[in-house]
Amino acid sequence: MQRFGPAVVIVVLAVSVVALWLSWDDAADQGLGVVPRAGSRQEGVDASPRRTAAQGGPALSAGSDERASSKAAPGGAATGRGRVRGRLVDSTGHGVAGIVVRLSTEQPGTMLSILKQRDPLEQKARTNDSGNFEFSEVVPREGLRVMIRSESWKPLVHEVVFGAEGLCDLGELTLLPGAALRGRVVNSVGEGVGKALVRVAVFSGDEEDRDPFFGPAPRQLRQTETDDDGFFAVAGLEDGVPVLSVLARGYPPLRDVRVSPSRSEPAEGDIILRLEKGRRIEGRVVDPEGAPLPGAHLVFRAAGTPAAPWLRNERMMVECDKTGTFVISGAPAEAVVVDVTLEGYRLLHEHRIPSDLSEVVIELQPSAVVYGRVVDRETGQPLKNFTGKVFRTGPDAGIQAVFRTGSEAASALGLEARPGFFAVTGIPGDRLRLAIESPGWVDLTIRVAKLGAGERREIKAETFREIPLQGVVVDRRNRPVPGAR
Repeated sequence: MQRFGPAVVIVVLAVSVVALWLSWDDAADQGLGVVPRAGSRQEGVDASPRRTAAQGGPALSAGSDERASSKAAPGGAATGRGRVRGRLVDSTGHGVAGIVVRLSTEQPGTMLSILKQRDPLEQKARTNDSGNFEFSEVVPREGLRVMIRSESWKPLVHEVVFGAEGLCDLGELTLLPGAALRGRVVNSVGEGVGKALVRVAVFSGDEEDRDPFFGPAPRQLRQTETDDDGFFAVAGLEDGVPVLSVLARGYPPLRDVRVSPSRSEPAEGDIILRLEKGRRIEGRVVDPEGAPLPGAHLVFRAAGTPAAPWLRNERMMVECDKTGTFVISGAPAEAVVVDVTLEGYRLLHEHRIPSDLSEVVIELQPSAVVYGRVVDRETGQPLKNFTGKVFRTGPDAGIQAVFRTGSEAASALGLEARPGFFAVTGIPGDRLRLAIESPGWVDLTIRVAKLGAGERREIKAETFREIPLQGVVVDRRNRPVPGAR
């Protein structure tokens, strides 16, 4: 027995580990989590007792790291859904009514947030007369946050951690007044400029927040229009470095004006933003034969400035009239770069107009056409029902190639209408990425490169039938999982 003592101990330990693993697997299958012991702490979990707002518990202020009590994994309720509630108060403890509260996984200050890519499961609620809000039927998910953005208050973001029975009681959240900016936009002789768009981007000043393509990403964006006399006001700014930009018709854009926000009520006209008179550029957009191209769309900016998405606006865009003529009345004094787009023609990206040139002729090249037939690789028989999706390649200037099928697509190109025919027209660049799908057939991804202007290129699109697979999805203990796909 003494000789086998160590081996017996090892076997006993192995059996204990397996039993523990199986019990953990059972808990995971039932949607259960690990319950922390009294007084213990885990990352993201506060097991200490906490009083709610209704019990007279402590209030939370903006930026607080305190989290809701958690005695179970998120969504501990039997339904797998949770509830989130809380109360918004001001610095005196009075409830703040009418504030929109968002429940989302959005990460404030990121490029996805700036580009308005929202959480598809986002919920919204509005505080009642007492400042209370509540969300029900909440789907627990990683990174869930309560977010408040208001015109007069600093933004507030608070993480959501569910407690017993799927409840997250945030208690009282204190809203703090944000900084304010007031000023006036004037022209070179001091006259107010009305209907000018004033944008305020608040940056953290941290170099780590720089976006690799567009430079520093703002943590907050606000915008407003000046009144008829050129006055503007923006409130509710969070801490950081505010940078102003002004866009107005007939004037070059004014960018990167750094100011100091005021926490008091500044007098109107504290900040003066002066717009200089822009130069006038006239031109025509034509095809290779010199014929005018009405409807061509031009987006311009000063050469060397970033094409950041938060700086684009219709005041920096013009469109050719029926004679193909355009006029830019507020061009900067320095050189200008222009993106020109028109359906059926290749994108002209960052065409440079020198500072000493006031009249230009811009030539667009016809776009390439890619066509072919979708057939069975083994039999050569054409497919009858299929769809195509064209992926964007190159600079995104609001133009997209078009996928067409059938006899109309063939006749438009002067080609024979054959079964399985498809064509891609209006390709803005020199390359194409295409996906073709058909029920019961393997999906195709086709890449075409080095397309010349006006080129017509025939390609092969061969696929084969899918091989049906049958099986059963099981868990770690080889038990069938109902409804798994």
